[in-house]
Amino acid sequence: MKILANNLTLLDWLPESQEVYVYIVYYRIPSEDGFCFVERTVDRELKLRYKVIPSKIRNRIKALRFRFYNILKEHGTVKTEIGRIVKAEDLGALKAKLYSWLKEWKHVEQLINDFINNPVNFNDWPAIRKTIHELGIPWNELVSKLKNIPLKLRIEFIGPLKLPRSLYEELLEKAT
Repeated sequence: MKILANNLTLLDWLPESQEVYVYIVYYRIPSEDGFCFVERTVDRELKLRYKVIPSKIRNRIKALRFRFYNILKEHGTVKTEIGRIVKAEDLGALKAKLYSWLKEWKHVEQLINDFINNPVNFNDWPAIRKTIHELGIPWNELVSKLKNIPLKLRIEFIGPLKLPRSLYEELLEKAT
């Protein structure tokens, strides 16, 4: 009969598994700059960007995008050559955090709908109205662009994948 030392746990005495279960996190998050501005080329070289979406919406998308990457980092997601991977045991906490993040994303969708239905309620509206008028952007084209923003959001988990521990450690080493 073996007696465990005070500072060791039962897990320390068990043999280490030769496999690691991971999930690949596949995602697509809209970039605020791709939706909030239109570009026009002047003199074949100079590109000018014009804001066509209120700052309130743009800033919210930007903040959520940065928060998304922080959530991935907090929960041990590592960007490797096969994609962003997360250990299977960390997946539950990651999904829970992303679920609450998605609830905040719904607020962006509501802001977009509010802007489409009542743009005068936004502080940026006079400048945006002037810009779309000067550039000749039809309102229905802008509305279509706005309605596509929530459709661009996509998060998937592929797995579980069983990787040999040596490959997993090699992927982590290359990632750093």
